[in-house]
Amino acid sequence: MPPTAGESVIKRKDNKNKFSTGAIFKQKGYTVKYMYGGDAFFDNMQDFFSGNGYEIVIKSHNR
Repeated sequence: MPPTAGESVIKRKDNKNKFSTGAIFKQKGYTVKYMYGGDAFFDNMQDFFSGNGYEIVIKSHNR
């Protein structure tokens, strides 16, 4: 079901194991990563991408 105004697929509770281009590449033996330059918890990005087979690469802070 496509997203409706104010409800993106990323924020839905049933957002895991969705068909994606990442799934196709993974079946072909590619490593699938999602690169994000900020906090992956923002806007439910980490939950969505990790729940759909992506390895998450996030911005790291040197301390």
